[in-house]
Amino acid sequence: MRQNISYGFQFSTFLIGVIIALLISLLIIIIFLILSPSEFFVFIFLLILFAIFVFEYCFINLSIKRYKKKVDYINKNIVKISKLNGDEIVLDLGTGSGATVIAFAKKLKKGKAIGLDYYIPPGDTILRKLINFIKINHIGSALNDANEIAKFEKVDEKCQFFKEDISKKLSFKNKKFDIITSRGSLYCISSKNHNNLFDEIDRVLKKEGKIIFQEPKKFFSWNMKKLEDFFQKKGYKTRIIRLPKSFHIIFYGEKI
Repeated sequence: MRQNISYGFQFSTFLIGVIIALLISLLIIIIFLILSPSEFFVFIFLLILFAIFVFEYCFINLSIKRYKKKVDYINKNIVKISKLNGDEIVLDLGTGSGATVIAFAKKLKKGKAIGLDYYIPPGDTILRKLINFIKINHIGSALNDANEIAKFEKVDEKCQFFKEDISKKLSFKNKKFDIITSRGSLYCISSKNHNNLFDEIDRVLKKEGKIIFQEPKKFFSWNMKKLEDFFQKKGYKTRIIRLPKSFHIIFYGEKI
């Protein structure tokens, strides 16, 4: 569907807003004349609560859409940078609800994408199901949801998800993966475990394999320079990629 192009605030939008405001004001005046003072104050209180609810709903919904758009944009670039052949085995560290894994799975023909994460929220309450519904249909953020989202996207046969602490020894044989990715996960690992994590990444990556990490440049004890120095000493060919029209950066490395 073709969308209308907006070059700024439109007068028609302003006029509609003014008309709606006048109608609401008129309605309040009419209700004031009909109801007693005490009833009117109750009505105003309920109206304020309703307005707050509508505002919160719109704000949260807008935030979710913006977050999903950002995640989709980053994953699209990560997949593009990887230059897939279609038969690779991909590992995503700190996969969350599997957004990066699923983005790769959509492009793989014979390969497989595997996601690791440690946190799985407990419980199967009504509240938990409601939260899951919001996550699956909007953003997704927990490993519990990954398989369901993969099924929804019809790529579950090319995806696997495991509960595993990525700060410890990875449960994979040497040189298993063609590509290893991370999107905002490595910097969360304690600095005392960084070298162990980097060693494990190097161990399970094939020769001529690729590492693609979207992480902050600096964050408390995290410093991308440390990441760069480590893999350069290992003989990797590395570079920092700044995504177009974005403040996000990606660390890219090839195992020589």
